[in-house]
Amino acid sequence: MEPPLVKVMYLFAGRKRHSDVAAFLRQAEAKGHIRLLIKEFDIERSPNHDLTDISLWDEILETLKQGGWCIIVSPPCNTFSRARFQHRSFPGPKPLRTKAWPKGFPWLSKIHKQKVSEANFFVEKCLEACDCAASSEGFLILEHPEDLGTVQGEQPGSIWQWQEVLDLIPKWSASCFAIHQCKFGALTPKPTRLLTNMEVQDNRCFMSLPKFDKFGFYKGPLPHKCGHSHTHKLIGKTGSRWNTSPSAAYPPGMCEFLARLILNAVASFGRGLGSNKSGKKGLKRSSNAGEISCKRQRLGESPSLQVSASKVSEASVSSVSSPQGTGALNSSKLDKLSTHTKSGLPSDKLSSHTRSGFTGNDVLGDSSSGRLDSHQKAFVVVKGL
Repeated sequence: MEPPLVKVMYLFAGRKRHSDVAAFLRQAEAKGHIRLLIKEFDIERSPNHDLTDISLWDEILETLKQGGWCIIVSPPCNTFSRARFQHRSFPGPKPLRTKAWPKGFPWLSKIHKQKVSEANFFVEKCLEACDCAASSEGFLILEHPEDLGTVQGEQPGSIWQWQEVLDLIPKWSASCFAIHQCKFGALTPKPTRLLTNMEVQDNRCFMSLPKFDKFGFYKGPLPHKCGHSHTHKLIGKTGSRWNTSPSAAYPPGMCEFLARLILNAVASFGRGLGSNKSGKKGLKRSSNAGEISCKRQRLGESPSLQVSASKVSEASVSSVSSPQGTGALNSSKLDKLSTHTKSGLPSDKLSSHTRSGFTGNDVLGDSSSGRLDSHQKAFVVVKGL
């Protein structure tokens, strides 16, 4: 039996590395568990990979409309960097946006306005791609630095303040969680937030939207201390190089984490596709939709999706407390999928598919058991600069 085809498009891929997401997926291909078709784009690789070109995005969106794609987006974050707010102590680039002006100050110079406009364009097109993938029976993962609130008496701008970003949560029944990248092998904590409509079971992931006190200082969900002692600093320069530069690339452990999410999504039909409130197909899972609903109610808005905040909290706790780790599979649940329609596919279609026995954990060296449906899934990976 021929293994399933996994198609990967990797945008903002940066320079090729030995332990990037593509490398871990190629391990699965080398073991004969999948067939992999991967295309990686970055201006550092080719002048033809210019993602400021709207025609290139048109091609990307047309591809996503084919259906069954998973897209991981990590738009460039240089104009959002909190390091800019340390400019008084460490001379360097100044802030270009705050919470009050999350899409950029209106008084920016022409050069700075162009820089912010380009960054906003990347975020907007990434969101459009996420929406396109999810609306075509696919999956999405959005990654960007965590919103850590007040620093130096100011509140930096963050994409997690954008309503367009938060709207993805109730629309696609998505979960939103924060991590310390040092838990995945990074040199610094580098607090990071991800949003996905795939199931995540990993105790390194803190399932909640950012929380702040009345002064805007960060209160979680990430703990104040990561548990490590770090000597590398992200603020300032070392020689002529900004300390934030090496942290742009994901550490190998995080690349493996994302690869496991992709492979386990294939192995478990994405953990069940079902209808959501938008009328599209999305994943049934715990989400932060209750938090969004509560926030909108406080603002006097009519929430698009009513979810009990207590249920969200309970679901979040259960989703991160599993001892099985990232995306661990339950074979009994997979057996049920053959007779029920939790995956969003009719039961007759589910039973007609032939399965082979592996999970993302098996492929990458874990002993967890599970199954893979031969129904072809394709994936897009978008990596920030």
